[in-house]
Amino acid sequence: MVRMKLPIVWLVLALACSAAACEKRDPAPPAPSLPPPAPVTPPPIPPTPPPPEPVDASAPAGAPVQTPPAESKIDFSKVPEFGCLAWSRSRELAACVTGSRGFNVGPATVSLVFAPLGDAEAPAFLTLLDLEQENPGPDDLPQDLAKRFEASLAGFTRLPRTSPSITVSGEGSSLVKGSPLSVGGMSISVRANRAPPLAFAPAYHATLTVRGPDGSQRLLNDLTAPMTLEVRAFPLRDRQNHSVVLVEQVHHVGDEGTFGSHGTAWLCTAQSCQELL
Repeated sequence: MVRMKLPIVWLVLALACSAAACEKRDPAPPAPSLPPPAPVTPPPIPPTPPPPEPVDASAPAGAPVQTPPAESKIDFSKVPEFGCLAWSRSRELAACVTGSRGFNVGPATVSLVFAPLGDAEAPAFLTLLDLEQENPGPDDLPQDLAKRFEASLAGFTRLPRTSPSITVSGEGSSLVKGSPLSVGGMSISVRANRAPPLAFAPAYHATLTVRGPDGSQRLLNDLTAPMTLEVRAFPLRDRQNHSVVLVEQVHHVGDEGTFGSHGTAWLCTAQSCQELL
């Protein structure tokens, strides 16, 4: 019998391919993938700041720009209260409300009057109320008059009403409440004493004086009535930086069947004081 010899290469392969070596193997699992990167959120865009408030030409140079509170704005649709109202440095003018108004205190007259702070020429006063009847009259202004009132104060800044004041009242132990007002190099003071009653109503005698920078005394008002009284002063400057002072006096009278208010104003410089008419 002839034996066939296997090639040695096949013998090697047969020996190497044992059951364990030739066992079918599963493929290796794929490498775990990395998680996707988190989305990047852009930083929030800050809101656009509001535009700055326009600078009022009548405000002193270097004054901070502020939005006036609602109560400081003028209501041009109504008859205003007596007293000094507003001013404009660029126009060299100040504006006050003067006159009388009430029950049985004479004709009701309310006027917007102007004070020149320098060499400016003051415009004519604007009549806001003029009645022959002795009653306060309406509070609302006609639309055309309200527009003229507003146009007259174009470019003006409202005067602050929070400054110290001097009052005269029968309440309390002292008739005069408040110290003399020292403004613009001047001193404004009020003296008062009790007077004989007028038609059963307590009456008072009050004098308003201004002492100028040179020490001279100027009598502004001498009044006897059943009243309460309030005085304020506003220091201002013209374009040449000269000091001027607005002085206002508002007094209220009250008696049986009589009740009303009166407003008066003066412009005082280093040389003199002039009533605004």
